Amino acid sequence: MFKISLNKFTASTGPFLKLQTPELTANKSRSLNSQEYWRADNLGSFQSFSPIETGGFSVSIISWSTAFLKDDEQYSSRTFAQFRNYRNEIAKRLAAENPDFNGGINPLTGYPIEYVINGTDTTYTGGYGPTSQDVIIPAFLAAYTGKDALRVSLRKFPKIPFKESMNKYGTDKPDLRNPLIISDITKLFVRDDISFEIFKKLVKKGSIVRSIIIKNIKDKPRSFFDGIDKWAKDQGSSGLAYFTLEKNQKISGKGPVGKFFSEESLIELMKLTNAEVGDTIFLSCGKQSDVEKILSLARTKIAEELNLIKDDHFAFCWIVDYPIFELDELTKKIKFSHNPFSMPQGDIHNLDLSKPLSLKAYQYDIVCNGIELSSGAIRNHIPELMYKLFDIAGYSKKDVENKFSGMINALSYGAPPHGGIAPGIDRIVMLLANEKNIREVTMFPMNQNAQDLMMNAPSEIEESQLKELSLSLKTKK
Repeated sequence: MFKISLNKFTASTGPFLKLQTPELTANKSRSLNSQEYWRADNLGSFQSFSPIETGGFSVSIISWSTAFLKDDEQYSSRTFAQFRNYRNEIAKRLAAENPDFNGGINPLTGYPIEYVINGTDTTYTGGYGPTSQDVIIPAFLAAYTGKDALRVSLRKFPKIPFKESMNKYGTDKPDLRNPLIISDITKLFVRDDISFEIFKKLVKKGSIVRSIIIKNIKDKPRSFFDGIDKWAKDQGSSGLAYFTLEKNQKISGKGPVGKFFSEESLIELMKLTNAEVGDTIFLSCGKQSDVEKILSLARTKIAEELNLIKDDHFAFCWIVDYPIFELDELTKKIKFSHNPFSMPQGDIHNLDLSKPLSLKAYQYDIVCNGIELSSGAIRNHIPELMYKLFDIAGYSKKDVENKFSGMINALSYGAPPHGGIAPGIDRIVMLLANEKNIREVTMFPMNQNAQDLMMNAPSEIEESQLKELSLSLKTKK
């Protein structure tokens, strides 16, 4: 049995001693009340005044690791006492891992201090106190699940900028269960001690070179490596070059292209990629979009071949900082990269529109196991700004008003800043059910011809239906 709701997760095991079904329950609730006033300025944009936020947060869990532990003679819970003590350890871990934390430890409380007082000047340092949510939740989970406070995860869903995601994973929908990372090694191919002329000539023409480092596969047969190369060619690429780092008297590359690299160039490659002796390097060279595509696929292919992906894990992340524009490779014209209605980042009254390819949007996707669950954004609510952005992509003011008249008319009445996100329940169920195709979990799936076979739709229209609607059909000759 598996059940999921908004604030509650329940999982039941199978039969237990043929008599009972034990149940693990976790509850999390959060409330937030926000009140603020908005006032329009001279530019038609709304500004916020006097915002007030109130709310509460609670979390509870029953775990088999601690559920049946008895209190001591003083009716004191050892688990609860452990939870209280863990808070201090968790707080110090959070402070140590936060590069922006610039405070110290409060000698009275033992917690990272939140404020530094210099005379009459008080500066907030972002400390972690005993009642901080970031501290309480991992401390609670560690204590009540029987884990070590020094080992319990402190991670929230990581936020990965779009550019970083494309560089490291080749896609903006990365599967973080996969440990393989892509590295850019283009700058190596300007070295005189690398004689891999095919790649060097392509780099001179503007191509890039990226690599995937795989550990502990030096004992794999030659057929494995050649199989990956052949698979890449079957995907439409020129293939994947490869070699394995080895060291006898000096560091060298074992494999078809290893002979083209000097020891010094391999040492630099190892610094760029964190590769070690014994690791295997797969290389791809070409246009950035082509390299990203094939290495994204190769990253998955290799990980599946080596059983590196844990099927029982869910690895979430946020992809942020999407570019607003991109350059069309065919027309060499600027076009919208993703959602054209997202608000650009920065001071909207002083945006530098002369460099459109550098503009980023307040857009965010939530991704799990390589599947985009939802895409969201802060929307552009200012018509004049929208006209300017569309103009960069080749749309006149008249074009915008004709194509998006409903939105422009609505915004002209003075919409406040707004945004949101709506994860798709069908995609979530697909992941929970471990299905590869969303059609397996939708109620009335359509095939690739847009046909619903369960409902026999679309079906032929009867003549009486056409007459009722004053319609007629013309058969193509």
